[in-house]
Amino acid sequence: MSVTFYGQTADGQPIALDLEDPAYVSMANANARALLGFLGLDPGDELSGEITMHEARRAVMGARAPFERRAPNFTREGTDAQRSGRCRAVEGGIDAGYLARRLDDFQRFLNAVVAKGATSTGGENRGRSGDTTHAADGASKSRVASASRSSSTV
Repeated sequence: MSVTFYGQTADGQPIALDLEDPAYVSMANANARALLGFLGLDPGDELSGEITMHEARRAVMGARAPFERRAPNFTREGTDAQRSGRCRAVEGGIDAGYLARRLDDFQRFLNAVVAKGATSTGGENRGRSGDTTHAADGASKSRVASASRSSSTV
């Protein structure tokens, strides 16, 4: 289960970067949830939706200013658990270095899709079944992330 980010033009056309593009961004749902929270955006239940490019860039700048103070609130220890009769479950942790790298990655992604004409950005959640939740598809979806400083949808 992962979230892949995309750009969108003013007329609603998606701008998807190729997997080999250095600015392509995709991450596990738990990591996307942590990054969006660190950016000051509410990830919502389905991890899909859009925000304007202005809001996305403002969120990145806002996250960089108090980085050292806020980053520890979004880190987590890895876990490795196995209960009798059950499969082993391993969840990777994230540290401040990971958040810093992903913040840089997200900013590089924003710059790349803006260069291709994007006026907004969003995330697409690929669930367990391989189905995609994409807020731009016109279906009624819960808000993926709304800017905590405004009422826009991410």
